[in-house]
Amino acid sequence: MQSSLFVYGTLRSSYRNRWAKALRAASRHYEQAWTRGTLDLSGRYPVLQPGDGNLIRGELYHLRNQAVLGLLDAYEGPSYQRVEIPVWTKRAGKRRAWCYVGSDWFRSRARAAGPAGV
Repeated sequence: MQSSLFVYGTLRSSYRNRWAKALRAASRHYEQAWTRGTLDLSGRYPVLQPGDGNLIRGELYHLRNQAVLGLLDAYEGPSYQRVEIPVWTKRAGKRRAWCYVGSDWFRSRARAAGPAGV
């Protein structure tokens, strides 16, 4: 079971909304991290599409209470899907972590992969 969450938008430590605060309260600590992909900034909120592409900087939260993921799933809503992606940190190098990505990207990947999924 995954115990880390990579965030790149309104859940980062610089935000003071109740969901960002809940994430911090449910985490042991966080560290600076990055992944690769495309960040769509054309809407109200950023949307990550993982894959080859730009370096996307964010924060990697190490969860001590994974129940917070249910709250965050509800906050992110139908526009985002929680999936595992590769992330990098200076301390730990490459690892996999949960991340909220654009649902349109996720659905297109699932269709391309066929019945077995993403």
